[in-house]
Amino acid sequence: MRHNQQNTLQVDASEQLPAKSLSQTSSSATQLTAIFTRDPLLIEQAQRLRHRVFSEEYGAQFDHPELDKDQFDTICDHLLVCDQQNKIIAYTRLINDQQAIEIGHFYSENEFDLQEVKALPGKKMELGRTCIHPDYRTGAGLTTLWSALTSYLVEHDYQWLFGCCSIPLDDNCHALHSTLNTLQKSTIGQSETANNYSVSPATPLPFHIERQLSQLINAEDCSNLSNKKNKTPPLLKSYLRMGAKAIGAPCWDSDFNCADIFILMNINDMPAKYLNHFARHVLLK
Repeated sequence: MRHNQQNTLQVDASEQLPAKSLSQTSSSATQLTAIFTRDPLLIEQAQRLRHRVFSEEYGAQFDHPELDKDQFDTICDHLLVCDQQNKIIAYTRLINDQQAIEIGHFYSENEFDLQEVKALPGKKMELGRTCIHPDYRTGAGLTTLWSALTSYLVEHDYQWLFGCCSIPLDDNCHALHSTLNTLQKSTIGQSETANNYSVSPATPLPFHIERQLSQLINAEDCSNLSNKKNKTPPLLKSYLRMGAKAIGAPCWDSDFNCADIFILMNINDMPAKYLNHFARHVLLK
């Protein structure tokens, strides 16, 4: 790992990774740098961020103190966003077709039957463990992450992007209720992608969760509950804006106490305005 004269963090990458880092400058003049890496030291820093976010916000329990790590981490690629102090402030994990074959399956196959998705023609990339540091959730971190990811997917001719988006269940299902309402509205006028393909959850939502959802739906008929703040996670909202679709029923993740929504996106469905927006925010170093 080294720094160049512009104080841009750079990382030695394998031949499968882009030989460049990507930088984005926000309106506040704070430079954020996106890096594709397999560097063990950087991966450990990312695992600490993952642990912090998922343990504090979802109550997840991990086998390793202060680290969220698993068997996929040593095989897949990691996309990091760093601030000017080289602190990792945003992260996602990338698993392509060949890496999934090497390890035996995509991570999402722990929760969903992906036979129809895997049979789709074209190169595929799975996102996972996406998280943003709590101090950097104003948009710049996520924009930088998406800018670098989109550039990579287009450059390397990927057609499909997919993964799971987690909805916390520690608020009596209000976030899940908001999310399902948002997804129902998003199906209006959607492309054929979500209609032609399906996935099935390995663990459907349990009865007590379904009952809470039913109670919230019934409460809408006699109150102003529908006017309350939309609690759909910002990450999921960004997926939908990019052209992604939620397919299949949610899967219950008891370890994280959340409902996982499967997201599928045909890269060709991404609106041109977002492709152009991300292109303006990416500077090749």
